[in-house]
Formats: sequence, C-alpha cells, structure tokens
Amino acid sequence: GPRHFRVLAGNHDHNGNVTAQIAYSSRSPRWSFPDLYYDFIERSADGVTAHFVMIDTVVLAGQSQLDGVDGREGVSLKGNELAGTEMPERAEAQWQWINRTLAHSQSDFLIVAGHYPVWSICEHGPTTQLVSRLKPMLDANRVSAYLAGHDHCAQAFQDGAVAYHGIGASNICDPSTAHKDAVPANVFRWHYDTGPLGVLKVPLRTSTSPRQASSPTTTRHPASCCTRRRCSHLVGDELPVGLLRSASLDTCLTAQVVGS
Repeated sequence: GPRHFRVLAGNHDHNGNVTAQIAYSSRSPRWSFPDLYYDFIERSADGVTAHFVMIDTVVLAGQSQLDGVDGREGVSLKGNELAGTEMPERAEAQWQWINRTLAHSQSDFLIVAGHYPVWSICEHGPTTQLVSRLKPMLDANRVSAYLAGHDHCAQAFQDGAVAYHGIGASNICDPSTAHKDAVPANVFRWHYDTGPLGVLKVPLRTSTSPRQASSPTTTRHPASCCTRRRCSHLVGDELPVGLLRSASLDTCLTAQVVGS
C-alpha cells in the first residue's frame, strides 16, 4: 500500500490549526489525515485484515493544554483533571461513530488509536473519560489493541482481551511512574524507563487472533497465524516506538500518533 503517515490530532495540535493539518492531506501524498476521526483497513498478502479506528480524544475528553488560558502558560492537566468535552454535540457524534464502527468491524484485528491514553502510569496518568466510556466499547467489541501517545513514555498493559500500548516516547522518554497506583496492578505489563527512545514489545502468538477465537461472525484464518518461524524477522520481539507490526501480517502497518 502507499507509504504515508496516518495522522491524528493531540492537545498541541488543537491549540494550533488542526484544520490546516487536515487540509494538508490534499497537498502531500505522504500525509493522510482526512478528518478528526476516521478508519481504514489494511490487508496482508495472505488475506489477514487489520481495521484501524483513529479517534480524536481531545474532542472526547477535553483540552489538557492550558497555554494562554487565563494567563496560564505551560500548564498541562492530568488525565483525571480534564473538564470534559467543550463540544458536546461533536463529541457525542464521535462516540456514536466509534461504537457503530467497532460493532460492525469484521476484520481479524481491530486496533483503535487515540492521543490520550486509557491506562497510563506515567506523567498524565489514566484519562478518566476514556476509562469510563471508551474502555467499555473496547471490551464489548473485543478490540485487539489501543494505541496512545500524550505521555512521553513507553508502556504496555493487558486488560482482558485488549492490549494497551503507550507509544509517546519517540522524541523523549520520561521515566516518570507518577500514576502507577492509578492503574489496576493486574493489568500492568511493561514500562521502559531508561534511554532516549523506547521500544514496543509485541508478544508473538501461534493461535488465532482473539477476535477470530471469540466472534462467530468472523471467518477464521488459521493459515495466517503467526509463528516465530514466520516472524523471525522480528529481532527479540522488539519494535521501535510508534510502529506496530502486526503479529500475523506480512506488511508493516504504521500508526503514527502525533502531537505527543
């Protein structure tokens, strides 16, 4: 497929001109940002599909960056301090779209990406609005993974069937674990706390995807399941932050979470 960035907006982008970022999609073939929220499907050579659902968490949960508000500069709210959406009608329309899109997905892997994290042990911590409203949707539709930025760290969680990956350490890696007690201990899996860059560890499985195993409406593709032999090009199961290489796809699927 085309080699380009799949873009979504974060708090800094919404403090700037996010409309211009969307419009730039018509000027550069390397920039794909069709709307504040959108989805796309990638298919491997052997027919395995990955459905990516890109959402705007700033519209859903509120603006964390208060630069210029009431004379405040450099103020960034924690995930449990967000006031909620400033655009209730637009937020509700997006919530309905997310729920509908997830429910109708028939892909082997279903991956949601948003700027704010659901779970985080790092500087900003969990996002209350996403824990209360997005997480139930992810659970109900057996989403494979949720990818987030915002916190400048690399971290991983497994909560039920959903894997949560914090991939905000592409430019700096903040070792903060300020919110480790705000996340259920049984869901925490991994945190990278040293060095200028993080790495995202993806476990390789020899079984069908969780969505294939659980959904009677999804066709099984046992021949497409990844084994360590087929995925031997992954060294030590470690991938650079910002890059998700699906365990059963031959292609490299990129979800770039910008504005972290």
